[in-house]
Amino acid sequence: MQGRLKTAELTEIQQQILSMLAEGYDSSAIHGLQGISAATVQYHRNSIIDKMGASTMLQAAVIASKRGLV
Repeated sequence: MQGRLKTAELTEIQQQILSMLAEGYDSSAIHGLQGISAATVQYHRNSIIDKMGASTMLQAAVIASKRGLV
């Protein structure tokens, strides 16, 4: 679980979504609170996973936590 993220690679909305996921919000709540579609939330989740070099959102959250991103 190395991860290859450079903080600047995450967009502002991706940083917000990552923080919300780390706080325990699910995708449904995020799409309601952010005013974006569920598909857009899923797109950003997949981008976060890819940018973090993770294989799951949980793994991405752990990497982000270890790096002090959330």
